[in-house]
Amino acid sequence: MTVGAAHGEMRAEMRALLERLFAGARYRLHFQRDMDAYLKRHAALILPVACAVYRCGGDLRCCRKDDRRTVIRATLEGYAVLRAQETPILPPEDEKFYRDRPWAAPAWLWFLIKTPLGRMAVSEHATNAPEEMRAIGEAFAAIKARADAHTPAWDGLTPYLKRV
Repeated sequence: MTVGAAHGEMRAEMRALLERLFAGARYRLHFQRDMDAYLKRHAALILPVACAVYRCGGDLRCCRKDDRRTVIRATLEGYAVLRAQETPILPPEDEKFYRDRPWAAPAWLWFLIKTPLGRMAVSEHATNAPEEMRAIGEAFAAIKARADAHTPAWDGLTPYLKRV
């Protein structure tokens, strides 16, 4: 689980408390110094997938190859929006996963589409939390409005947020 303070670095006492609470739980904590940037990156990652879920009526198994390519392009466009706002992509490996390994992102989407864990984490979450996805979409739209970034794939997917 990634944890951090909303603004700035987490206080040492809070970090120590979290480490004590999760000690021996076999649950790894990742401490993030810039949680704001991390959450913006997370929005750029999940919104295209959530839009694909809505486009497919809640069942990503109906997601065509072209749809999956659009999700990948939209995610990279979301990252470009963040870079235009000088927001770092955290963790930095995330963008490299999409950009430098052309086989990796399609494999990840295949996992989300074909496995029960993927369906639970993505399709069911998006289907059961449309208000959350719309709120994240509105927050990202405000960021995107301030950026000078060309986002045709993103723009083609986000209308599905308004249809649920």
